[in-house]
Amino acid sequence: MKEKEVINILLIGTDASSKDPTRADVTEKGNTDVMMLVSINPTKQTIKLVSFMRDSYTYMDQFDRYAKLNAACANGGPGYLVEIIENDYKIKIDGYVMVDFDSFVKVIDVLGGVRVDVPQYVADYLYDYSKKRAFPSGNGILLNGEQALRFSRVRYSDKDGDISRVARQRQVINSLISRCKGATLSEINAVSDVILANVRTNISRKAILSYAAKAVTDGWANFTITEITMPTADTRKPYSSRATAWIWVIDYPLAAQQLQLELYGKTNIKLEENRKSALTVMYGR
Repeated sequence: MKEKEVINILLIGTDASSKDPTRADVTEKGNTDVMMLVSINPTKQTIKLVSFMRDSYTYMDQFDRYAKLNAACANGGPGYLVEIIENDYKIKIDGYVMVDFDSFVKVIDVLGGVRVDVPQYVADYLYDYSKKRAFPSGNGILLNGEQALRFSRVRYSDKDGDISRVARQRQVINSLISRCKGATLSEINAVSDVILANVRTNISRKAILSYAAKAVTDGWANFTITEITMPTADTRKPYSSRATAWIWVIDYPLAAQQLQLELYGKTNIKLEENRKSALTVMYGR
């Protein structure tokens, strides 16, 4: 599904880094710790931040096998990750922007850091024992690039693991959007030049500058922001085995219908009342 007024951009964060020679090729080798759709609807003045769970089990046709969603980029590149998400959720994605560990840190530092809420238990988990350095905690804490990276990556501090982690990642993006409030077009363009030097994207410079102009004139930073995790709680179930490790089994048709409704207010997916789904087969529901 695609609507002319809706702009869908996939933000991709990989675990590649020049500090790790085995994962230094940022274009292909990284697994994706962050897969977040930013869906902008200037007509309705809304922004939807949609986090896709890294452990979502999905079919990868290029390799004729099932795997976790976060392996798609490492195996087929960012364009293939976009293709997988489009096929699973039946939405059109207009482009992607990808960062690795190193470029994420640079971008956050260039933007002057991010302000987020850091619970004490998360700060305790992120304590740096090697340097005997505490991680800052509290509401509206300003984090630099390195701190924001650690904050965005940690998931074992919470019992629900990746669910809380993707919520923290959305905090970071929310903070970046807030920092754009009141910015002029020249300021946005200046920042865009630095960001573009540190990311990989299939969006043309002309399109990015057009988005920047619209963001300023239409006040995108003031749009209502809604946060979504996909698949939703009622379309996913956990499963673990020696063959698959820990994964989410997903009712993709229902999840896709839900996401279409969230982004477009309508759906082209019709579900039979007594249909069988992956959850029905695996769990009898």
